[in-house]
Amino acid sequence: MEPYSVAPQRVKPSGWWYAAVAFIIVAAIVGGGALGGSGALRSVSTFEDYQRVEVPGSGTVQLTESGNYTVYFEYPGATGDAASPPVIVTITGPDGKKVRLEAFDSKKFTYTYNDRTGRGKYDFQITRTGAYQVTTSGTAGVTVAIGKGGAFDWLKWLLGGLGIIFGGLILGIGFLIVIAIRRGTSKRRLRAASAYRHSPPARGPREY
Repeated sequence: MEPYSVAPQRVKPSGWWYAAVAFIIVAAIVGGGALGGSGALRSVSTFEDYQRVEVPGSGTVQLTESGNYTVYFEYPGATGDAASPPVIVTITGPDGKKVRLEAFDSKKFTYTYNDRTGRGKYDFQITRTGAYQVTTSGTAGVTVAIGKGGAFDWLKWLLGGLGIIFGGLILGIGFLIVIAIRRGTSKRRLRAASAYRHSPPARGPREY
């Protein structure tokens, strides 16, 4: 009787799953970084785009998009710990109504750009685009700047991007652990089966 051959058994799941999981992790890092970075840049207009009115004085700003805007005070030392100079700002919409300004902790949002230093002071929201009248009074030497986006909108995009990155990492690590456990179990089963096939046959009962 000819000996029969046993088809070689492979470890399951395939090692290619490691590459697939690595791709998911890399995609999460790249995608989350791109989404968070680009979204943060889009949410707040560049410093050159800010529309400015000197204090004291008045001027008209053109707000061409609905949504959130932020009022900043630009003055020397705005990024320091000292309190902002006393400045009063009033914004009037195209319909003649005053816009409601929401104050926030300005120490948490400051910037430096070229020779300008600014500090966020107010958020406001509009639903109607057009020409808005800005009237200021108070300490001379301060400039009121108005930019698109809420002062902390960029943070929402950044946190969203980080969430995708860490979510992808956690998911990927979880998959790697499951794959490693299942492959380890498969290897042990194959070793046990191989040892059984190569073990000598059991001897029958002896005759006396």
